[in-house]
Amino acid sequence: MKRQQEAMQYMLSQKGENTVLVCLHGRALRILLCHLTEMEVCQMDDFPHTNTALYIVEYENGKYNIVDHYNTKHLDDLEIDA
Repeated sequence: MKRQQEAMQYMLSQKGENTVLVCLHGRALRILLCHLTEMEVCQMDDFPHTNTALYIVEYENGKYNIVDHYNTKHLDDLEIDA
């Protein structure tokens, strides 16, 4: 979590950066979402995840807000060859 906090502070310190894509493994994603939303890490399983699922988070006035939760719409038309 300390590395994630340092990374978030670095991203927030970059002037002119309005949109940032952060790619993480599932467990790291859940830990980060707990940190950003001030939830206890023991509640990380409240955040579902699957490969390429998206969480859109906005940052304003020192607070993070999840505005799109576990978005997988981009996978709807995916065809899988068996």
